[in-house]
Amino acid sequence: MQSAFEQQPTTELPELELAHAYDELQTQFLRLQQNLETIAKRFDIRGVEQTKHSVMTIVYEYDDGKTFRIMADDCRFPHRGHWDFSLHGTYEQDALYIDDIRGEADSGFGSIIMKHLKKKAEEKNIPEIRGQLKERDYDHQDRLVHFYTKHSFSVMLDSSGREGQIKWPAANNFNNSV
Repeated sequence: MQSAFEQQPTTELPELELAHAYDELQTQFLRLQQNLETIAKRFDIRGVEQTKHSVMTIVYEYDDGKTFRIMADDCRFPHRGHWDFSLHGTYEQDALYIDDIRGEADSGFGSIIMKHLKKKAEEKNIPEIRGQLKERDYDHQDRLVHFYTKHSFSVMLDSSGREGQIKWPAANNFNNSV
C-alpha cells in the first residue's frame, strides 16, 4: 500500500499554474517567519492557521484583563503593524462579550478568529460568549446570522428584526467547538 505522499495527484495542474502555486506558498512561508518575529515582539501569538482560501494566517492577541483583541495577519504580505482581521471584546461577569468584528467578509479569517475566541473561553473557564447585532449591521444582518449560527451561537432578533442578541453557551460546546 502506498502512503499518501507517494500517490500521484488525481488531477494534473498545468505546469505554469503549479509553479505559481509553489511560488505563492513559498512566499507565504517566508512572510510567516518574518511576520511571526515582528508580531511576537508586541503581542501573544495564539497560533498559525490556514483560511478556506489557503492563506497562511498568524493569530495573535492583546489582553489587558478588561479588554481583548484577537487578530489575524495575512502572510501573503509583510506585517505593517496593523491586523488584517480583528475581534474586539471585553470581559463581563461570567462571559466574553464581542464588541466588534472588523475585517473583510468571506475571507475565512472570521471562522479562524471564532475558533480562537471559543478556545479562549475554554482556557479561562468562561461559560458564555455574548454580543449584539446592532441597527448599523442591518444591511448585512443575513450574513451575520448565518455566520453566528454556523459557529453554534443562538441568534435572537427583536420584534423589529433590526437588532438582536447572540449567545454561545460554552458549557455545552467545549467538546464540539474547537
